[in-house]
Amino acid sequence: MGNLRCRKCNCLCDPSDLQNGICDDCREEMEQKEKQSSMIARMLNMDFKQLKLEDILK
Repeated sequence: MGNLRCRKCNCLCDPSDLQNGICDDCREEMEQKEKQSSMIARMLNMDFKQLKLEDILK
């Protein structure tokens, strides 16, 4: 059996760790970046109002 390497980070992997040529660590990193980007996009599109001290004391 040949050496199996991740296409992204080029690390040696077990066949069970690779999916579409990407290792578990790289897939997890990509998922985290995607979640973070999604959260940032939602936050930027939120319709919110900045609270002021006067609003709180009413």
